[in-house]
Amino acid sequence: MHDVLLSIKQMEYSHIKKWIKDYLNIKIKEFELSEKIIYIIIDNKANMKKVIRLLDDVKHLSCSAYMLQLTVIHTLKVIKLYIKKICKLVKFFWFSKYS
Repeated sequence: MHDVLLSIKQMEYSHIKKWIKDYLNIKIKEFELSEKIIYIIIDNKANMKKVIRLLDDVKHLSCSAYMLQLTVIHTLKVIKLYIKKICKLVKFFWFSKYS
């Protein structure tokens, strides 16, 4: 099994599901993939889920790396306040004449 990037496109306009679907259909036909695609991996955003529902006979999988990245970013935001407090506490005891 091989992974290959067949196409990439920056969309200058809003990511409307119809435009994404049309672009995917063009590329599927261009590379003759209509009978070969079983799953498409997506970033799990609502617009991509809607696009996949518009495609015939294609299922989707959420990208686990993307989901892990979102989890890490959220967790870092949550613990940022605690890290600041702990750093202040460590500095207090490190430079305290009572330690």
